[in-house]
Amino acid sequence: MLYDALISLPLLETQRLLALALVVISIYVVQRRRQWNLRRGGRPLPPGPKGLPIIGNALDIPTKFEWEVYDKWAKEYDSEIVHAGALGFSIAVLSSRKAAIEILDHKSAVTSARFVPTHPTQSMGWDFILPLIQIGDKYRDMRKLFQQHFHDATRYRVGVKESLPQMLSSLVDNPEDFRYINRFFIMSTVYKFTYGVRDKAKVDYYSKMLQDVAERSAQAVIPGAFLVDIFPFLKYVPEWAPGAGFKRVARESFELGLRFADEPLNEALNEMNLGNGETCFVSTAHSNAERDGVVDEQSLRLIRDVGASVTTAGTDTILSTLDYFYYTMSVHPKVQQLAQKELDDYLKGDRLPTLDDEPNLPYITALVREVVRGKHIIPFLLAGVAHLSTEDLVYNGYFIPRNTFIIPNQWAMLRDENDFPQPEMFKPERHLTSEGKLNSSVVNPESIAFGFGRRICPGSHLAMSTLFVAISSVLTLFTIEKVEEFDPDRQIRLGVSR
Repeated sequence: MLYDALISLPLLETQRLLALALVVISIYVVQRRRQWNLRRGGRPLPPGPKGLPIIGNALDIPTKFEWEVYDKWAKEYDSEIVHAGALGFSIAVLSSRKAAIEILDHKSAVTSARFVPTHPTQSMGWDFILPLIQIGDKYRDMRKLFQQHFHDATRYRVGVKESLPQMLSSLVDNPEDFRYINRFFIMSTVYKFTYGVRDKAKVDYYSKMLQDVAERSAQAVIPGAFLVDIFPFLKYVPEWAPGAGFKRVARESFELGLRFADEPLNEALNEMNLGNGETCFVSTAHSNAERDGVVDEQSLRLIRDVGASVTTAGTDTILSTLDYFYYTMSVHPKVQQLAQKELDDYLKGDRLPTLDDEPNLPYITALVREVVRGKHIIPFLLAGVAHLSTEDLVYNGYFIPRNTFIIPNQWAMLRDENDFPQPEMFKPERHLTSEGKLNSSVVNPESIAFGFGRRICPGSHLAMSTLFVAISSVLTLFTIEKVEEFDPDRQIRLGVSR
């Protein structure tokens, strides 16, 4: 052993060895510091909470309601970008649209990598979710397949139109179950379009599985949510050891993630083989692969992963916003009355609105935008999924080191008084001119809510079209007077997007 060897050496020799070791360590530290100073070029890091010795801000990094904590930091330090770090774990939070555009849009070549925590993607088997994977061949292949089948939303809109009557009739019969009715409407539309699933029991089954997956993945990808993100060596400790609870979560989640991705795909393929399959994303993508002679494990995996990504990112995004819509209508009856008047004046009570009516319903469009501004999916739309810088950056005189987790705090951006005066108020009128037309000079909340740079949500057009049709149809037929007690800042839905 080294200790025994040192004991056996003469005292003077031992002192020389220890002195040499100290010199080597000192040279290493000085060299690292010199390299760090050269990289910074005298520029400071963005402001942020003062850390403790050794552990830095490990105790400051929030793991729940993080968007509010980050916004508080931004106000406290009067900065649109704040920084926290712990043991090499570096986070920069962007609280202004200007900073997000400059860093994530204009410098997307070096800020589009993804924070891939040890916990979910390596241990849970969730590397099929598009928003969580790194940019590379797989990412590009998935985006390409998605665009081929979902860029033209015509068939998806037909699916929405087919599911809408059942939703509306269910609201007539059981208005108190509006949350379940909304979920079934969205789930049945997405699963029918993606996998050809129509059976109600199957839709409910996959809906429950999706809720479990969304909650686990949403918690897992928050930087610092698990100690293993800050102390990577913990991945080597046994499951029973203190601080290794994430291993139990990972073990339980791994099977759930595989079931969530595999089961609907296998069911759709089985129905196709039996000749009972409906036209859907899986059947069309599989037929195209057969036509091109590339039906193999890789192509099936690609179809599986795109389908799972659509159902993961495409449902809770809309559901959270619909929940908030019901709440806002119950507490803003004048807004509801104005929306209903526009619908009545234009439709004359003859039919339900369609997406083709959007240009003639500016107040409804403004209402949808204000709902999106006020409430949307979290944590990935309120404090977005962390980007990862692959090079050193400078913004507004601040130094952002490479391998920094860059988090766009969209919650704060959508409440920026510079873009949205009186942001705490629900005002669809803010999106309109004095003549009642859509005001193009006002920031469209879509440009914030669905992400930035190369990570912008590819399915935002599907979400917005669904929201427009659902909201306008509900307001055409119903008046929302009261929902159960609901705190929009606390009763939130976890999910995955972008």
